[in-house]
Amino acid sequence: MQKHIIDLIVYLVGRLQTGDELRDIELENLSRYDESEISAAYSWVLQKYNSGELDHALAKKPKDKISTPPRILHYAERVMISKDAYGYLMELYHMRIISFQMMEQIIEQAMLHVAERLDENKVKQLLTDMLFDRTSSPEKPTGSSSQYLKGTESIN
Repeated sequence: MQKHIIDLIVYLVGRLQTGDELRDIELENLSRYDESEISAAYSWVLQKYNSGELDHALAKKPKDKISTPPRILHYAERVMISKDAYGYLMELYHMRIISFQMMEQIIEQAMLHVAERLDENKVKQLLTDMLFDRTSSPEKPTGSSSQYLKGTESIN
C-alpha cells in the first residue's frame, strides 16, 4: 500500500496541466491502483488545488515556465543518488509538485540518513512522507494543520 501515491499525484497534476478537470478524470483509468491510494492522491491534489498552491503548477503562460535549478550533484551525491532518482526529482520539480527546497531536503536525507543508494522507489517513499506531513520540511513544520488521507485511511 502507499507505494503508488506519488505516481498518482504525478498523473493527476499532469492531467490538470493538460487542461483536464479533476472531475473529468475517469477512475477506470486508475483501476490498477488501490482505492485508498487513489483517495490519498485525490485528497492531496484537491486540497492543494482548492488552496491555490497548485496555481503555479498549472500556469499556462510561457513566462511562468520554471527554469532548471542551479544544482549539479557533487561526486559524493552522484555515488549515493542514482541517475533515475535524480531524474525523477527533476521531473517532479519541473512539474512543480515539489519545490527546490524539498528537492534539496531529499538529497540531504539521501546523504545523511540513507545507508543504501537512493533509487526512484526510495525517492517516492521519502516524498510521500514529506507531502503527507510524516516528517518536517522547511515548508511544512511538524504539526502543520494539513488534513490528508494518507493511503491507509478511508472515508465512511
